[in-house]
Amino acid sequence: MSQSNGLGRLFLLFILTLAISLGIFFWTPRTGGSLLDFLSSVSEVQERLQQMSAAQKNSHFLLTLLLDMPFPIVYGSFLAGLVLESFGKTKKWLLIPALLAIPVDLSENVIQLLALRGYEALLSVKAILTPTKMILVFAMAIPIALAALINLIRQRVALAQSSSNDSNPSN
Repeated sequence: MSQSNGLGRLFLLFILTLAISLGIFFWTPRTGGSLLDFLSSVSEVQERLQQMSAAQKNSHFLLTLLLDMPFPIVYGSFLAGLVLESFGKTKKWLLIPALLAIPVDLSENVIQLLALRGYEALLSVKAILTPTKMILVFAMAIPIALAALINLIRQRVALAQSSSNDSNPSN
């Protein structure tokens, strides 16, 4: 894969991540409040489900099915691509959080879909999946932020060296 081809894919994944995020943001008010994605304890989720009308549950179900199911694949691929672009293939182990976050988030979404249709028996599993997903997403962000910082420092050093070479009369 060429460098420009890889960056083009990353840009497309970034746009898709942004589009799905905006879609979720604008759809959320139709659910009547917080999304189940941000609640982890069984009691919080059950309380939220009891507060929701049938229309709100249906809206949340559709949001989860149409936007939140593809979302982990898109954001996971985007973040994994950033790791590969930043660190190359030599540090493939940094992809582990992304590779784990995708199935964890998808599993959480399936449990939410079931709960929104009245099957709440798996909410105790969701209580484990939701914080795990958050930890994995945070773990993906750390190497990306580190790579960005290293890149910035390298650019500043190169710029400083370039300007010192330009001002040096021996050149």
